[in-house]
Amino acid sequence: MRTCSGALRRNPTALLFLASLLLPVIAGCGDKAIVTVNGKAITEQEFFERCTAWLTDSPERSVGTQVLAHLIRVRLIQDEAGRLDILPTDAEVRQLVEVNRSQIESRADLSYPEFLSQQGRTEADVERDVRENLLIHKFTFHEIPVNDQDIKNYFDKHRSRLGLPSRVRLSMIRTRTKEEINRIKRELDNRAPFENLAQRPENVAPTQTTEGRIPHDFTPDDPTLEPQVLKAAFRLNVGESSVPIQAGASWVIVRLDDKKSAEQPNLEQLRPVLAMQIQEERGQAKIREAGIRMAELFKQADIKVHRKEYAPLIRALQNMPLPPGELPAAVPGETPGHEGHNH
Repeated sequence: MRTCSGALRRNPTALLFLASLLLPVIAGCGDKAIVTVNGKAITEQEFFERCTAWLTDSPERSVGTQVLAHLIRVRLIQDEAGRLDILPTDAEVRQLVEVNRSQIESRADLSYPEFLSQQGRTEADVERDVRENLLIHKFTFHEIPVNDQDIKNYFDKHRSRLGLPSRVRLSMIRTRTKEEINRIKRELDNRAPFENLAQRPENVAPTQTTEGRIPHDFTPDDPTLEPQVLKAAFRLNVGESSVPIQAGASWVIVRLDDKKSAEQPNLEQLRPVLAMQIQEERGQAKIREAGIRMAELFKQADIKVHRKEYAPLIRALQNMPLPPGELPAAVPGETPGHEGHNH
């Protein structure tokens, strides 16, 4: 999911631009409507909160433009979904949020609340995003039927990539020469602390500043570490260090800090996500249809502009075809069980 705080800290120009965009909003009444869509208001407060929580992916478009377009799009889809009786239920949203929670907790060393706090998000943020993503998904793919046997067949076919492979957590020392790594190995054999040796200047890996620790897991086929190093690591017992391993032009010693067994996927847990995935794969033609319908909804909508500075944007939105939005995922930006296994 997009968050703008870190990116804005890295980009003062973007921060100034956002501040200038939001100044009239901040100065006004938070409950005042910017626009109403089919009689339902989008308030300045709602717009402001989204502006501060989103970061544009396209530098040529302001975050405010994208947020307002998204809010209008969601309002229109909500109305259409209500007419079609396909609004997401609370139970459906809870199911996907639980998949989100389970997938994150199985991959991170943090609790779910700690993970969200680290990302600058709350459980309410996740629930809102999951509900909106599911709404867009239903709007796009609700005519694609999926039954229990379809889900079971898909699960069986893709079982190997739906679960989690075995994983290791490592500490590493990497040197430029064989002589340096052999000297370090001798000191390790004489019970010198790995953490102390990792901080020496001979260690040219980024782990020099982390006492050797690498803060993520590796799978057996992880592309970010040399295959011979991974192979050696998976043969170690927890707490053991490897012999020196040649890795390209460098030499490596790894210590196994933790090992996690492979986890088999749970069909019942993944059922709602798999159903969505099947619909997406079967319903590619529906994406274009939904985009056309979205453009029609914009043209037909009773959108009243309560701030004149937004009028050109609304006119542009009502005069151009718009896609229904990104395809949904229970984990913002990815689909649980389908994102691969690398760290």
